[in-house]
Amino acid sequence: MTTTFSFFKYRDKSIHVSTILEPSWRKAKDIMPTFTLAFVAGFIGVLLSPVHLCLVLTREYFKADIWGIYKKIIPASGIIIVVAFIVYFIL
Repeated sequence: MTTTFSFFKYRDKSIHVSTILEPSWRKAKDIMPTFTLAFVAGFIGVLLSPVHLCLVLTREYFKADIWGIYKKIIPASGIIIVVAFIVYFIL
């Protein structure tokens, strides 16, 4: 089954795009919690990485202790992960 939808307008004419992904669109509700959890896990992984450029440059510029920074980042990251798991299991 294909679905046609208006992709964009150009010179007062709609350009339509056909797709065969309609069955996937119907399952998007089932996939969304997994995408949310994967996005949050990736975000937290980058945020907590000791080689993350923003973290390294900020630490060097303000001459901050890396463990002092992690003491502030880890609790916030934990809250975000807990909320993501709650959303994952509820949705």
